Amino acid sequence: MAAGDSWTSWLLLGLAEHLAANSLGAWRPTPGDVYLESEVAIVIRDIPPVPDRLITLATYPVSTGPTNLSDFTIGVQARIRGTVDPQVCDDIGSELFDLLDSSGRQIWGTGAKQVAIVDVWQQTAGSLGKDSLGRWEASSNFYVQAMRPTIHRSK
Repeated sequence: MAAGDSWTSWLLLGLAEHLAANSLGAWRPTPGDVYLESEVAIVIRDIPPVPDRLITLATYPVSTGPTNLSDFTIGVQARIRGTVDPQVCDDIGSELFDLLDSSGRQIWGTGAKQVAIVDVWQQTAGSLGKDSLGRWEASSNFYVQAMRPTIHRSK
């Protein structure tokens, strides 16, 4: 399997595209692409030093018990960084909540890399304090219920 060719990678890629398409930030999938200081960068797993404002996306497991259906729940952490003004971090988190929480059925991604989403809800959120440069950070953790058919889970 090539790098980025898994269901989890497709989910994060589709979410990054979804956030960018809804004006929450700029998504540049090519490693090494530079973000403008005026942008909110959307990145996967990385926490680059610039720009100040960013949303970092990562998944984590959620125990939902065994099932033979393709419904699958996965945690997605959106780590948010703002500026030295705490309101900037809060505003990014609020926009993220407004877009995702209880957003219902939708498709993230394009072409063969689509993921069918059943629903999304915020599970937890909280401040992470300031980074070494005094920029405020927070974490918004969402549960994403999606369709993940496998050879063991029916469609």
